Amino acid sequence: MASEDVPDASRVAALCQKLGRLCTEKAIEEWQVEPAPGAVEECKLLLIGKVPSNPSFNFPAFQSVLKRAWRSDQAEILQREAGIYLAKFRSQAEK
Repeated sequence: MASEDVPDASRVAALCQKLGRLCTEKAIEEWQVEPAPGAVEECKLLLIGKVPSNPSFNFPAFQSVLKRAWRSDQAEILQREAGIYLAKFRSQAEK
């Protein structure tokens, strides 16, 4: 392996510090209530994700990039809370 293939340890450490913690530990909630009819099928068309970002995050650009990557103008991308995003698709094939 060439020396230029191995990243400098200080660069990796700086990158890790800049990225911060990429995951969080949250309790998983278990619901004892049966879902409403059709709710399970609706949930199958959702994609939920977390994007660690700073306050200057360009949400319209984010939406545009995802729609182009997925090759779908029909996907609806919504922000639920800071860093949590929800993508709604119209069909399983589109997802």
